[in-house]
Amino acid sequence: MKILLRLILVIVLLLVIGVFVLNWFLEKGLTPAIQKALPAVEEKLGVPIEVGNASISLFAGSMTIENVNVGNPEGFQQPSMFSLARSVQDVALLPLITKREIRIEEVTIEESDLTVVRNPDGLINLEVLLATLQGESEAPVETEEEPVDEEPPAGEEAPLPPFQLEQLFVTSLLSYVQEKKSGDPFNLGFSLEVNAENIGTIGEPTDRGTFSVSGNLAGSQELFVIRVDGEIAPIQDPLTPTFSLEGKVDSVEMQMFEVFEKDFKLKGGMMGLDMVIEAKDGVFDPDKSVVRVLIDQPDLGSGLGIPAGFQPASLAFPVRVSGTVQEPKVNFMQGLREGIQNALMTTGTGKQIQEKVDQAKAEAEAAAAEVKAKAEEASAKAKEEAEKSLESLREGKAPDVGGLLNSLGGGGDSGESDANSDSDENKEEEESGLGGLLRGL
Repeated sequence: MKILLRLILVIVLLLVIGVFVLNWFLEKGLTPAIQKALPAVEEKLGVPIEVGNASISLFAGSMTIENVNVGNPEGFQQPSMFSLARSVQDVALLPLITKREIRIEEVTIEESDLTVVRNPDGLINLEVLLATLQGESEAPVETEEEPVDEEPPAGEEAPLPPFQLEQLFVTSLLSYVQEKKSGDPFNLGFSLEVNAENIGTIGEPTDRGTFSVSGNLAGSQELFVIRVDGEIAPIQDPLTPTFSLEGKVDSVEMQMFEVFEKDFKLKGGMMGLDMVIEAKDGVFDPDKSVVRVLIDQPDLGSGLGIPAGFQPASLAFPVRVSGTVQEPKVNFMQGLREGIQNALMTTGTGKQIQEKVDQAKAEAEAAAAEVKAKAEEASAKAKEEAEKSLESLREGKAPDVGGLLNSLGGGGDSGESDANSDSDENKEEEESGLGGLLRGL
C-alpha cells in the first residue's frame, strides 16, 4: 500500500514538474522555437517575418507577442506591411479543455501599423498575400495516413472552428500608399481605435456582437474624422458576413485623393458622409444601404456637363450600395450627377436656365394654340358658307360665291370689289348663265 501511494505521489509530482517545465518553455523557450520555424513560414508566404518575443503563461491563460514585423511581397517598394509593438491575449482554458472552444476573454493590441500598398502595376499587397495563402491551402498534401475528420462535400468549405472574442481593444495606424514608377509615393495615414465585444463563430444567427471604429487623419485631429458603430452576427464564412453599421465621416479634404479629380472631376471641396449599411450573408441590402454625401464649396471640373459659371455653395446627394462584400457596387458618379441637377434647379444659374426653358415652352404653346384657333375658325366659316351656297342652289338662287371664296381664303375682299364693279350687262349674263344651269339641273 505504501509503495502504491509513493507511486501516485511520484506521478503527481512528475505531472506538476511537467506542467511547470512546459510553462517555463512556453514563457522562455517559445521565442527561439518560433524563430527557428520562421524561415519555412517565410518561404511559403513569400514575405519576411520577424518576431521579437512570444510567450504563453498556462497559469494566467495569457499569451504575449511583442515586436512583430511582416514585410511586403516582391514587387513592392515599401518595406513593411504590418508591424506590432505589443499584443496580449487572455484565453479561457476550461472551455478549451472541456468543449474545445477557443474563448478569448480579452485581446489588447498596442501600436499596430497596417500598410495597404498599391504598386505601379496596380497590385495590392494584401491581395497578393491572400492569393498566396489560398494557393497554399488549396495545394494537395501528400500523406500515407487516412484523415481522421471527414472532408466536407465538394463545393463546400470546412466551417470555421468555434471561437469567441469577448473583448477587443486596438490602437492602430492604418496607412495607404500609392507607389509610383518615379517620384515620391502618395501616402496617407489614419489613426484608429477599434473596440469590439462578442465577435466570433459561436451563437445563434440572431445573436449580435458589437464593434466601433473611431479615428482621424494622422497628424491632424480635425481632418477625416470617422465614427462607426455596428453589429455582426456569428461568422460562418468571413466572405459572407451578416452585419449592419451606422456612422459618419467628417472633414474629408478632397484634394488629398486624386481619385476624385481623376474619376469624378472634383478638384476640391470638403466632404462629409453619413452612412447606413446592411448586409445579409455577404449581400448588401440596396434599399437600406445608402451613403449620404455632402460636399461644401465643391470645385467642379470640366467633363460634368454643367453650364459656365455654375459653382454651387454645396452639393448633397445619396449614393446607394449594392452587390456583395466581395464585389460591392457604389455608383458615386450617378449620385454626383443627381446632386448637380438638383443644385441647378435651386441656384441662380439654374433658375435662369429653367426660366428661359419655361418661357420658350409657353411661347411655343401659345403660338400653337393661336394657329389652331385660327384654323378652326376658318374651317367653321368655310363650312357655314358652303352650306349657305348649297342651300341657295337648292332654292334656285345664285350662291354667294364671293363669301365662299372669302371663307376659304381665296377670294376675300378683292372678289367682292370686283363683283360690285361689274356692269349691268355682265350681271345679266351671269344671271342668265346661272338660270340656264338651274334649269339644267
